[in-house]
Amino acid sequence: MSAFAPIVVGTDGSDSATIAVRTAAELAERLGARVHVVFATLRPPPAPPDRRRAPALANAASEMSARGVDVETHARQGDPAEAIVDVADEQGAGLIVIGNRGMSRGGRFLLGDVPNKVSHHAPCSVMIVRTSESSDRGTVLRAVLAGASVAAVGVGEVVRLWRRGSKDAGRQSVEVAMAGYRAAPAAEKAMLRLLAAFVTTSAITRRSTWVIRRTGRFGPIREIVHGPRHIHHFVPGIVLAFLSGGAAVVTNSRTLRERLAIPLGIGVALTLDEWALLLELHDVYWSEEGIVSVRVTLGTAALLGALTLGLRLMHYGEQRLLAR
Repeated sequence: MSAFAPIVVGTDGSDSATIAVRTAAELAERLGARVHVVFATLRPPPAPPDRRRAPALANAASEMSARGVDVETHARQGDPAEAIVDVADEQGAGLIVIGNRGMSRGGRFLLGDVPNKVSHHAPCSVMIVRTSESSDRGTVLRAVLAGASVAAVGVGEVVRLWRRGSKDAGRQSVEVAMAGYRAAPAAEKAMLRLLAAFVTTSAITRRSTWVIRRTGRFGPIREIVHGPRHIHHFVPGIVLAFLSGGAAVVTNSRTLRERLAIPLGIGVALTLDEWALLLELHDVYWSEEGIVSVRVTLGTAALLGALTLGLRLMHYGEQRLLAR
């Protein structure tokens, strides 16, 4: 019988989880404790057994065995935080070891809040291991570039209207904005629609998936599961992007092309939000690898904003040349 109560640690196969597992193994080796490794997924496990779950648990068990630690693995369906807490309660654990990923406000929004939920509901002590930096400079930089690009487009519109003599812009801002939009060239209007649709959809999608993960639904929106198959939102995103993009190529109507920019932006946003899943070929949306989707989305927003500004500058340049 071990001298210390069991230790529980969760894993999803990510680098961050590996650090937490290694820490739990070191503690168990010194304390002579048994370790319970938990893997949980929100989706029903497909048949044959999930190919990602087996390596995650097997690698964790190997880490324990290499140190001579007694280990037991648990594969659960449901919220990862709840699964960890449940196993700890069932096994009478004395300690839960978990990584700090997702502890910051931004981390909770982007990657979920498993460490926070575990620390609030655990039936025993919790050790939060520093498995990642408190700030991801690459992601923060992309966020700054995306925000600056989008803001520059908005500020550019205000300055353009002000220079055209719209003295009552503050009082009649909507009318002035619509008049300025109608006066813009077709290419610029299409890019503005694409940018607005992309940014708005990206924000709503990331927020809705976070809420669905916590409560099971976001208004009328919920996860679509058909048997063992989970329908990800990149599926309608790809369909929407293909249809709207293809229609824009074959149509001769300038007005229709401008309107198709909106569904194209929505489709691209839905697809890029799950870019990491398409890249890794397994569901990593809420894991450490899932941050790739956030980076790609922010980078695309920055690019679209820069393209919109570029089109506007070229338009201004043409106007000045013609004026000469």
